[in-house]
Amino acid sequence: MRKLLAVLAFLFCSGYAHAQSCSPVFTTNYVTYKSRTLYNMTSTSAGLETSQTVYGSANMTVDGSCPSWVQAQIQQQISNSTHTPRAYSTWGSTGGWEAGVASCYNCYYNFTTYNDVANVSYGSPQQQGGEGQVNCSMGGTIFDVINPLDYIEAAYTATKNKCDASGSCSPYSGGPGSWPVDIWCPDERTPPDWEPGVAHVQSNWAYFQQYAICARPGTSGPWVCVRVLDVGNSGYLTSDRLLNLCTKTS
Repeated sequence: MRKLLAVLAFLFCSGYAHAQSCSPVFTTNYVTYKSRTLYNMTSTSAGLETSQTVYGSANMTVDGSCPSWVQAQIQQQISNSTHTPRAYSTWGSTGGWEAGVASCYNCYYNFTTYNDVANVSYGSPQQQGGEGQVNCSMGGTIFDVINPLDYIEAAYTATKNKCDASGSCSPYSGGPGSWPVDIWCPDERTPPDWEPGVAHVQSNWAYFQQYAICARPGTSGPWVCVRVLDVGNSGYLTSDRLLNLCTKTS
């Protein structure tokens, strides 16, 4: 009889504990993205900077039904917990992980890691990797997103102004700040990876050096390029288009 009562008591307590359970619940609102740009452009190379950003916030509450003292303990653990953003940015074999500063669990974060690569040759694509995380001291990794790999290159294109020395662009539209241009590259590098249609330079130059950063998802196919800088010819460019350096990869 005593054994039966003990078993019944155990079953009752076990059922009560199961029914009276509660735990922390995470609500996350984080975003991560990668970006890239060029700097210190010359006729043969440029600096390339990749970055990865993690931003947003989260919240934690106590969910379930349990005694108030248990809820209070869990809430105290939540209040004492911290979140730490981490970002991963690479270009080729350079770069890696970097962690931000741990702060409160419901703080807003905006953390960016940078990966700078000096003297990148034009037309030398490498893969850019990117990943963003947020780690919770109480719940481990609560946010983790890997951005798709793509190939990134620095690109250079020589162009010729379609307008004359007086600034007349007829029959083309354009003018100061938006000069219509022709590609001015050697035959074997035409069309180049970066094909600008205008040069965003205020002064009227006969030729332009135009720099862009280009991306594509694989080792072949068209490049999607973003203009970084247009410069009026200051010595890098020759009027003989067959001698100009232009970026063209397979």
